[in-house]
Amino acid sequence: MQTSPSHPGFEPDPPFLEASPPHWVSRALSTLIIAVFVVAVVAAILVRVPETVSGPFVLVPERGADPVRSAREGTIADVRAIEGQSVQKGATMFVIQSQAVGDRSADMRSIEMQMSGADQRMANARAEHASQLRADDLEAARLTTRVAALDRVTALKRKQLETTRDLAARFKRGEAQGIVAGLDAEQLVLDAGRLETEVETATSDQDDSRAALAKLKQDTTTRGVQYRELMRSLEQERDIARVRIESMRAQQMGRGGDLVVSAPCNGTVLRMMVNTPGAVVQAGDALGEVACAGEHLQVELALGQQAVARVREGQGAKLLYDAFPYQRFGVKFGRVRWVGPASALPPSGAQSSGVDQRTFRALIDGSDSTILVNGDPRPLLVGMRGSARVVVGERSLISFAFEPLRALRENFSSVPPSVPPPKREPRS
Repeated sequence: MQTSPSHPGFEPDPPFLEASPPHWVSRALSTLIIAVFVVAVVAAILVRVPETVSGPFVLVPERGADPVRSAREGTIADVRAIEGQSVQKGATMFVIQSQAVGDRSADMRSIEMQMSGADQRMANARAEHASQLRADDLEAARLTTRVAALDRVTALKRKQLETTRDLAARFKRGEAQGIVAGLDAEQLVLDAGRLETEVETATSDQDDSRAALAKLKQDTTTRGVQYRELMRSLEQERDIARVRIESMRAQQMGRGGDLVVSAPCNGTVLRMMVNTPGAVVQAGDALGEVACAGEHLQVELALGQQAVARVREGQGAKLLYDAFPYQRFGVKFGRVRWVGPASALPPSGAQSSGVDQRTFRALIDGSDSTILVNGDPRPLLVGMRGSARVVVGERSLISFAFEPLRALRENFSSVPPSVPPPKREPRS
């Protein structure tokens, strides 16, 4: 009830709310703050969250990758491959300018000319041998005919000689009896002597012809042996030249004597140790790695020094692929199978001055080989990269609050008294 100011007991209405809330509101608010604080403390003590260490990874074949190496020393003239690129067997990956390869190119051309000369010499030897065989056959036929003719002449002369001797003997007896004149008998004796000389000459010619025929056959056999030996030596020379040429061609020399380094199989370029022209390489240096298609894949993880100290075999890992963002396609899982005992260069092989980029390798067996994309399974490919988070344990929330205090305590801790080093036993 409001009263007029002129009337006693007038009390105007307050223009604002009361400055102090009711007692029950203050009590409820303080109770709520205490409850929230207690719940936060209890949650910080009881709630434990997984602790992970992370590092970049790349998919590699389980049996490893095939290294691509330089067969000769030289300078990289051209790089025709990049990491993650699919290549076919025999595709050019590097071109190397090498003086040694240029010299071998000249040697190869010289050997090719030598091989061509050996082929020509073999063709000439075959033609000469065939011509000689035809001449020997003709000479053998002529000598055979001559021997046969001399055989007939000798037989005829011998028959004439026998007849003449028989007549001469008869004429001698007739001369002794006075029946035949002595002049006729003497003529028959002379004819017999002449025929005997002709028989001896024919026999000598016959023996000479047989000897010439035998010598011709012997010479033909000797020339055949010499021809086979010549062909064997020329074929051996040609085979040696062909082997050397094939060995040189296996290095795939390009124009100007450049060395062409090709992919060893169908697959994917996993790593490139040399990315730009101008690098100087030695014989046997690794230029890159190619993962052959069809191999079972595993995750190769690169861990820093702080991370590798906490990673152990059998720990679980979350795999986040760059090609398949986990916000859309989910996280894949794996388990650590092996942790490298020593550090190595990072997978890319890159280095920056003043920064130690050496990492430790770890291998993770993935549980999936495909990822569903719009209901269609897409295979995981060699060279795919991403980030892996290895679960190394659990921590309570309150432990994060004590880390600054622990660091402060370690900073103010005193240096312990010096302790003499332990005695080492001498090596036997």
